[in-house]
Amino acid sequence: MSKSSAPRKRIYAFCMVPIVIVAVVLLIVAPAPRRGLLAVSSPSLTSQPRPVTPDARERLQATFAALPLAFEQNRGQSDPQVQYMARGEGYKVYLTTGEAVLTLQKGRGDSEVRRMMMDRRIGPAGVKRMFQRRAQESPRGAVAAVHMHMLGANPGTQLAAAAPQSAKMNYFVGNDPSRWYSDVPLYGQVSYRNLYPGIDLAFHGNHKQLEFDYLVSPGANTQAIALGFQGAERITTSAAGDLVLSTSAGPIQMHRPLAYQEKDGARQKVDVRFVVSANEVTFALGSYDHSRQLVIDPTVTYTYSTYFGGSLDDYGLGITVDANGNEYVAGATDSDAIPGWSTATDGGFDVFVTEINSAGVLQFTTEFGGSSDDFPGGIAVDSTGIYVAGTTDSSNFPVTAGAAQGTFVGGGVHGSNDAFAAKLALNGSSITWATYINGSDSTSGLALAADSSQNVYVVGETFAPNLGGATGGVNPLPSGSAINLGSGSGDDDGYIVKLNSTGTTYLLVSYIGGSGPDLATGVALDGSGNIYVSGETISTDLPVTSGVVQPQCGTDGTCNAGASGPLDDAFIAAIKADLSNYTYLTYYGGDNTDDALAIAVDSSGDAFITGRTKSADFPLGSIGTPYQKSLAGAQNAFVVELNPSGSAATYGTYLGGNGTDIGLGIVLDSSDNVYVTGQTSSSLFPTTVNATQSALAGSTDAFVSVLSPSPGPALFSTYLGGSGHEDQLSGSIALDASQNIYVTGDTDSGNDSTTAFPTMSALDGTYGGGTCGNPGVPCTDAFITAYSSVSSLTPGFTIAASSLSAVAQGGSTTSTITISEVNGYTGTVNFTCSVASVSGGTPLPTCSIPSPVTNGAGTSTLTVNTTGAAAALNRPSSFFYALWLPIAGLSLVGMSFSSARSRRKKILGFLMVLMVMAALFLMPACGSGSSSGGGGGGCTGCTPQGNYTVTVTGTDSVNAKLTHSVSPALTLTVN
Repeated sequence: MSKSSAPRKRIYAFCMVPIVIVAVVLLIVAPAPRRGLLAVSSPSLTSQPRPVTPDARERLQATFAALPLAFEQNRGQSDPQVQYMARGEGYKVYLTTGEAVLTLQKGRGDSEVRRMMMDRRIGPAGVKRMFQRRAQESPRGAVAAVHMHMLGANPGTQLAAAAPQSAKMNYFVGNDPSRWYSDVPLYGQVSYRNLYPGIDLAFHGNHKQLEFDYLVSPGANTQAIALGFQGAERITTSAAGDLVLSTSAGPIQMHRPLAYQEKDGARQKVDVRFVVSANEVTFALGSYDHSRQLVIDPTVTYTYSTYFGGSLDDYGLGITVDANGNEYVAGATDSDAIPGWSTATDGGFDVFVTEINSAGVLQFTTEFGGSSDDFPGGIAVDSTGIYVAGTTDSSNFPVTAGAAQGTFVGGGVHGSNDAFAAKLALNGSSITWATYINGSDSTSGLALAADSSQNVYVVGETFAPNLGGATGGVNPLPSGSAINLGSGSGDDDGYIVKLNSTGTTYLLVSYIGGSGPDLATGVALDGSGNIYVSGETISTDLPVTSGVVQPQCGTDGTCNAGASGPLDDAFIAAIKADLSNYTYLTYYGGDNTDDALAIAVDSSGDAFITGRTKSADFPLGSIGTPYQKSLAGAQNAFVVELNPSGSAATYGTYLGGNGTDIGLGIVLDSSDNVYVTGQTSSSLFPTTVNATQSALAGSTDAFVSVLSPSPGPALFSTYLGGSGHEDQLSGSIALDASQNIYVTGDTDSGNDSTTAFPTMSALDGTYGGGTCGNPGVPCTDAFITAYSSVSSLTPGFTIAASSLSAVAQGGSTTSTITISEVNGYTGTVNFTCSVASVSGGTPLPTCSIPSPVTNGAGTSTLTVNTTGAAAALNRPSSFFYALWLPIAGLSLVGMSFSSARSRRKKILGFLMVLMVMAALFLMPACGSGSSSGGGGGGCTGCTPQGNYTVTVTGTDSVNAKLTHSVSPALTLTVN
C-alpha cells in the first residue's frame, strides 16, 4: 500500500493542473447565480381584524354562571334546633320542627379592608393624601329576625329532605377547627310531613326565591292552616295582595299566594288571598274540588334579586383555571347568601372560593374568614391545592398550627389590617395551611403566585416597620431591610414575602420601595422561577439597577412634582430565583400619573404590565406596533412589554377612549397574545367587529380586550356591563388550555334604576344587591363571564415552498418560499434554514434565504448549493502537487535551452517539453481514481450523492413565539 500510494499522489497532482486552470477560468467568466424574483404584496395596515363568519361570532358569545337555591343540612354550623337552612335573596331561612326563622341584614357602611384593597387604584400619592381622612368603620347594618310559627301544627311533625344536589358546602370560619365543617350536603326541597292532618308543607327554591307550598290532600281541612309572625314591626297587605312584613332591616314580601288543582294534566286556578288578624295570617280560599289535592303556593322574596351575590356587597376578585379547564373564583361576600352558593358570613365580609368545572357545573363552595372583614387579593391553583392571599381584620382568622405567623397584630395607626395566605385542598374540603402576614401596622395582601415546589409569593402594601414579626426582614433584597429606607416617614412601602410549601416559614421578607410611599400590586413567575413584581411609587430613590429602560421617577427625576405634590410612576422589578438580588428594577411612566396594577410574564422572561396612565408621553416601546398610539380622554389603560433584562420596552400601547379607563387584570397565551380586563367610562372605547357588546351601557362598564403585540391589532375587544357600574373594586381574567377566557368582577347593574347586566344562558339573570352604606347606594354583585377562544381570529401567517430540483455535485437549486397572511397579519417574517443528510457524509449542502417578507405576505428565495469536483480542489494536498508540476516543467525547459548543448541534449530537452505538454492535454483523462474522502462517483471532497432534508422556518420579527416551518420539510437529491 505505501509503495503505490506515493506514485498515485503524484499522478493526481499531475492531473490536477488543467482542472485548476479550467476552474479558475470558469470562476472568472461564470455569471452570478440567478436570484428568484421577490414579489411582496403590501396590504394596507389595519388595527382591526377582518370580519368573521357567523359561526365564529357565535363562539364568541358570552355565557354567565349562576346556580339555584339549596338547603343545607345542619351539621353544627348553626343552632342545634335548626335542621336545615337556606339562604335566599337577602335573607336566611332556618327550619326547625316548629317554625321557620327568616333573618335579614341591612347594608352597612364602608369596610376598612375594602378601602385598603382600593389603595392600589388610588395610587401612593392618593393614599398619602387620604389615609388621614379615613372615616371610622361604619357600624354594621341592622339585623332582623322574623319567626314564622305554624300555629296549631302537629308537634311531632318530621322534616324530610329531597332532591339531593351535587354540590357540597365547606365552612372554615374562625380559628377554632372544631367549628369547621366540610362536605355539607345540599338539597332542593325540605318538607314538613303531616304538619296538619292531611296537609304537608314543602319548602323549595324557585331560582333564587324561596317558596313554600301547602300540599292539601283530598278532604283535608284548609282552615287549620295558620301562620304567626314574631319579630315583624308591622304586618300588612299591599294593594296587589302581597303580604308585607316590615322589619328594621327592610321589608320581607310574600307575593299574593297562588292556589291550584290539577286535572287531566292541566292546572285549574283556585281563588286565594291572605287574611291578616293582629300577628296571625290565614288563607281565604274560593270554591274548589275537595276530592282532589290542592296546592297553596305563597312565594317569599326580599325586595332585591341577584346574579352572583346576595342582598349586600359581593365582589369577584380573582379567577384562575387549572389544567383540566376547571375555573376557580375567589371573592368576598357580605351577604347572607351568594345565589345558589349558600355562604354565611361571620360578622363581616368573608372569603369565598368556588369551583365550576369545565362543563359549567358547580363542584364546591368554600367559605372562610373570621368575625370581621376578610378579602382575597389573588388566587392560584396547581395539582396539589388552591392558594389564596388577601387582607383581613379578623383576630380569629382560621390560621393553622405551626403557621409562620399565628397571631393577629393589626391595630396600627393606619388601620387594623393584616395580610394572610392560605392553601385549601383541591376539592375545597379542608384548609391545608393558613397564616397571617403582618407587623405592627396595617398590611394588605394584593396578589399571589405559587411556584412548582408549592412555595407561595405574596405582595402588597404595608405600613409596618417589622413586617414578618421582626425588623430587618428575611434574606431582604437591596434596600429592602427597612420600611421607607429607614427614614421613619410613616409612609407605606410595597413588600414581597415568600412562604415555604407548608406556610410555616418565611424564605423571604423584603420591602420594595424608596423613602416615600410605594406599594406592590402584582406578582408573577417565569419558567425558571424568577419573580416579577409590579407596583406604584412616588419615591425618587428606588434601588434601580443599571441599564434599565427608565432609571428615574417621572420625566424629571422628581416624579413630576408640582404644586399638588409628586405624581405616581409605575415600577417593575425582576427578582432572581435564588433571591440573591434584582435582575432589574425600573421606573416606568411619563409626565403624569402612571400606575401599574397587574403583571404577567412569559416563559422567556418578558414581563407584561397593565394599569392606568394620564401621561400624553407614556413610553410605548420601540419594536411592536401600538394598537393605540396616543392618549384619548383623561386616562387610559395601557399594556407594556419589557424585555428580560428590563433594558427596553419591546411593545407598548394605550388602551381606552374618551373617558377614563383602567386595566385591572392581565394574562397571556402561548403566543404572547395579551388578554386584559378592566373598567371604562369611555363611550368611544375601541371595540372590534367581534364585540359581544359594542356600546357603553352604563356610567362605567367592564371591558375585555385581546391584543396581539405583533403586528398590534385587537383580536377581540368588547364592553361588558349593564347601565349601572362594573368593576368598582377590581377585576380579574384567566385562560384555560384551549384559550377560553374567564372574567370576574363586580356589578350593580339591574337595580331599580338601571338595566341588567347582560346575561346569556343564565340560570338566574336578576340582580340581588339592595342598598349598602348611604341610603340609595346600590350594593354590588359579583359576576363571572366566560368567552370562547379567540384563537381562530389571531393574526398570523402560513408558510409554503416549491420543490427543490435534483442537482449534480457542484450544482445549485432554488425554491420559492411563500408567506400568506391570516386574519390581517401585517408583520415581517425572517427566515432560517438548515440541511441534514439522510445517509450521512460530508460536506453537506449549504442554504440561504437572504430576504425577509414584509407586510405580512410575499415571497422569498431559498438557494441550496452543493460542492463539486472543482471546489474539491481546495484540499491542501492536491493543490500543492498541482502547483509544482508546471513549475518543474518550465525549469526543465530553462535548463535545456540556457546554453549550447550537444544535439543529443537538445533532443532530450524537446522530449521533456513534449512530455509536460502531453501531461497537460491528458489531464481530463486522469481523474478516474478511487475516492478516499467524501463525494460520490469518485469525486474527492464533493457533496456525497444521495438525499438531504432542508428545513425552512419563518419567524415574526417582533414576536419570536410566532413561528412556522415548511411542512413537510423539503427534499434535495444530489446525483
